[in-house]
Amino acid sequence: MQNTSYIFDLDKFFDGGNHWQAGLYQLIEPLTAEQALWKPAPDRHSIWEALLHVNFWKQYAIAYLRGEEKPDANAGNWAMPPAGATDADWQTELTRTRTLHEGLKTVIAALGENISDTESKPSNYIRQIICHDAYHAGQIGLLRVLQGLKPIE
Repeated sequence: MQNTSYIFDLDKFFDGGNHWQAGLYQLIEPLTAEQALWKPAPDRHSIWEALLHVNFWKQYAIAYLRGEEKPDANAGNWAMPPAGATDADWQTELTRTRTLHEGLKTVIAALGENISDTESKPSNYIRQIICHDAYHAGQIGLLRVLQGLKPIE
């Protein structure tokens, strides 16, 4: 089944081991709330904000692909971390990140062989959300470097 290779690659990108870059979850999982909230300048995004953005669009994509009501793009696109955010709040967002990853895998599995159909709107949408995640994972990696954090091997 063709979609198993998508799921395999998606897991490698998420958890690591893809030979190109650290996985998204590898980049965020060891962080503290303080590290996730750090910004290089007041008008720039933090890792936490970038993750909220990634999670929002993954939630949106899953709802769209399942034919469910989509969340409000204007309200959720660049959400802010909770006021007075704690390490427990950060752990909650990490759990949400993992749950959304598994949800996307379920959607991909349901597409079956149609995952490779470049004329298929759902197939194209999935590829776009994967590229979106990769783009922001790169930003998160840079924000880690700017904080002096050790790179993910």
